[in-house]
Amino acid sequence: MIPVMQTRLHGPRARGNCWSACAASILEMSIAEVPDIHQWPADEWFERMWLWSRDRGWELDIIHPEDEWQWAGEWLIAAGWSPRGAIGHAVVWKDGEVAHDPHPEGGGLAGEPVAFYAFMQIGGAA
Repeated sequence: MIPVMQTRLHGPRARGNCWSACAASILEMSIAEVPDIHQWPADEWFERMWLWSRDRGWELDIIHPEDEWQWAGEWLIAAGWSPRGAIGHAVVWKDGEVAHDPHPEGGGLAGEPVAFYAFMQIGGAA
């Protein structure tokens, strides 16, 4: 994992790209190489990211919070609420805690994560 900072913050005219920054961090890519999930409708982004990941040799899985313990030692994307208001936020997570917050102010998540996402290398460990 190589920390990558988000390049766009949430504001009145744009949504932040924290999720893409987390994926770039875990996959050790530049943020420019990772699609912006907000370019797709909310009901399509996961399937499109799954296909993008698959084309690059990775399987993207959703991990329910109660199953996070089974992923000890792995880098995950944790999604939840931002400490900067009632907006979603994503951070890199490992072993039950924030390992990297891509927002320049930091702060992690406000409360517990509501979902986790894992990249697993096809044919091997992540």
